[in-house]
Amino acid sequence: DLAERLNQLMLCVVCHEVPFPDKSYQCLIGHILCDDCVTHILADAAITAEEAQCPVCRIRMTWHDLSRNSVLRQALWELAKTCILCGNLVPLKDFTQHLEAECEHRQVSCQYRCLGCGWAGPFVKSSAHEEACDFPQKSCDEIAKELERVDTLRRSRQQQLLSFHHELGRSRIFFRNLELFWQRGETTLTEANLCSQNFDAYANQWMLRLRVTLSDEDIPQSMSTNLLLKSAPKEPLSLRYLVLMANPLGGEKRIQQDIRPKMVLRSFVAANLEGEFFELPLENRKAMYHILGMQNIVVRLWIFI
Repeated sequence: DLAERLNQLMLCVVCHEVPFPDKSYQCLIGHILCDDCVTHILADAAITAEEAQCPVCRIRMTWHDLSRNSVLRQALWELAKTCILCGNLVPLKDFTQHLEAECEHRQVSCQYRCLGCGWAGPFVKSSAHEEACDFPQKSCDEIAKELERVDTLRRSRQQQLLSFHHELGRSRIFFRNLELFWQRGETTLTEANLCSQNFDAYANQWMLRLRVTLSDEDIPQSMSTNLLLKSAPKEPLSLRYLVLMANPLGGEKRIQQDIRPKMVLRSFVAANLEGEFFELPLENRKAMYHILGMQNIVVRLWIFI
């Protein structure tokens, strides 16, 4: 019928899924793409040093070329999307509410979590678990022991953030937004490299490098960073540094934090100015495409001495 034909016309031309209205784009000709497919196309083009193109009409595609369509956005809200958890068709305008409060297979925790129960699973199985949960019958000492274990685990997960807060109390802190540029001459079959321009900090010149490890099919597998000291220090120099996402330049669309905070300890001596690369901890696999697909790849570097 007409509704079904209209639905098909508004699918992403790459993945053939209904794009979320606030994350839908169109090329200069008008072909519709979702946010994930756009970032994949732009990241793949950046890695291979080729021009990104719309997969249908082959017209050039950059973030500046893509646009939003307000009429399409309003129409998309009326379409339905299949929930990946329960398989039901849900109107996009109700999708968030469905995932958070209505889906039978949404992830929930045991109601006795406050006593230390660590069970988590689909809502549809929560009642059976809670009927059999033994935490309400535990003694005060047993519950105290469980809560201590949970608190230890929570502190361990927050250690990097606590370390960052501690470092902020140091007297010598440097931070700067750095734009990273592709080094095409250093690209190999298994890795691609980006680096910043030289910058001054603590009376020395530095450079930040980013390495992307690639599969045989040029698919990014991991990212790592290296802080390079450009001139030999007069005496051994020890520092900690941290790389995070920065507010993007050039009208970029995304300001989300794709990088998890992790402090790196480095020591520099005259005989070793480069050192090793350290893996960049990312929020998820999509984060690599988010970063590599940016029009301007900008990160914020923090250095603590």
